[in-house]
Amino acid sequence: MIIKTWLKSNEQFRYKKWLLVATKIIHIFICWLIFLPIANKLIASESGSYNGYTAIVQWRDHFIAVGTDGRIDRITTSAAITPVDYSHNFKLTCAFANDEVVVVAGTHGAMIYSTDGKHFVAIESGTDKDIHDITSGNGLMLAGSDSGLILISHDGKNWQPFQTRSRGNILSVSAKGAFYIGITDAGEIIKSADAVHWEIKDYNQDYAGFNKRANFRKILASQNAIVITGTYDDGSPAILYSSLGHVWAERLSVYRDYDRVMRALEAIPRGIAYDMDQNQFILACDDGGVFTLPSCTKCNTYTKIANHALNAILYVDHSVISVGEGYAVVIQGL
Repeated sequence: MIIKTWLKSNEQFRYKKWLLVATKIIHIFICWLIFLPIANKLIASESGSYNGYTAIVQWRDHFIAVGTDGRIDRITTSAAITPVDYSHNFKLTCAFANDEVVVVAGTHGAMIYSTDGKHFVAIESGTDKDIHDITSGNGLMLAGSDSGLILISHDGKNWQPFQTRSRGNILSVSAKGAFYIGITDAGEIIKSADAVHWEIKDYNQDYAGFNKRANFRKILASQNAIVITGTYDDGSPAILYSSLGHVWAERLSVYRDYDRVMRALEAIPRGIAYDMDQNQFILACDDGGVFTLPSCTKCNTYTKIANHALNAILYVDHSVISVGEGYAVVIQGL
């Protein structure tokens, strides 16, 4: 009797033990299912890792878009895509085009050059650092690179590096009238009249106690204003506005939806275009929407045009041409 009782008790103990182990395994599996997608999304967001187009420029009667796997495509006004016969192992991050040349750049100092938009050749950029953006103004082409490095060219083929005193990586550059302006991932706004000597301002330090701390992503200057986009520390979208780059104001990212209800923008802007016809900036967002910033601060609009993240955008002939993740192209009239 005693032995039977002991055996029964032992079986119950083992059963409870295995039940406890199984329960813990189930809990771990459920947590893995819930949190893995979130973690992957956060990692991808922080590292900027995605596959797709990163930049687009207008080249004569069509467009040229570049992507994360070294892809270069020609895109027509009807969104037809023709691959350019050029391949390499570098991620392409930016592109520039004028009437004479197309220049594409990317990681590890990669730079590619074309005079016809069809045949591209590799050229020396003067650095092995990542190149993030290219602009032009006052007869110069200018590229922003890591560790505060600026690259300058007169013809798009021969580049000369200049080291600024910036603490951060120069993520975006633009030109306005008689000066150049850029931003870094250290919260700096850099400005120069000759592209060699740069004035550097720490935005977060200068505006501490007045504006929220911002992490910059993109800058674009028009003849009337300059816009910087990025995020605040809480992950919400940040939009800064200035006339000449001396004083910066936070632009409220609010709009009225189709039911005329006032809403705050939740998506993060990734690209900026300028609509000269309406004197407004157009932001391409990571939720597939476009957000317009007219001179009227209460007249912002938001329109969903895609189901994928938009990384770059152009405004041409009353339409936006946007490209993004998954190598998708969207052409939409405004």
